[in-house]
Amino acid sequence: MLADPARPAGGVEEGIGTTILLQVPARTFVPHRGDVFPIQFVTTGNAETRLRIFDLEGRLVITLFESRFDGAGSTIPSAPTTVPWDGRDETFELVTGGMYVVHLSVVNKDTGEEETRTAPAVVATRFDY
Repeated sequence: MLADPARPAGGVEEGIGTTILLQVPARTFVPHRGDVFPIQFVTTGNAETRLRIFDLEGRLVITLFESRFDGAGSTIPSAPTTVPWDGRDETFELVTGGMYVVHLSVVNKDTGEEETRTAPAVVATRFDY
């Protein structure tokens, strides 16, 4: 089951390329065990899109998707772009257990208007006995 804290009140039927969506699994994951956290998003046409992970202090952990380098994301609500997060930061180190913020930023290239969506990602820790 996917949690969708960013779904606009109008739903996804507003049309292709007119709505941004962010969907994350409603569960914790344990990267030390090899778990992967799949993040799905839909962006708008003619936009610069970034998908990043922040810690609760507001520090950037990793940039998972940037349209300038990765190409355009999907604008079709029924076929979102899926980006897996393996629980690693920008230096390829596994993050510590805790709460993180998935942050989707979509900036219209013509107007400069930015839309954002956020969702939680909870990283659990493996206990060795």
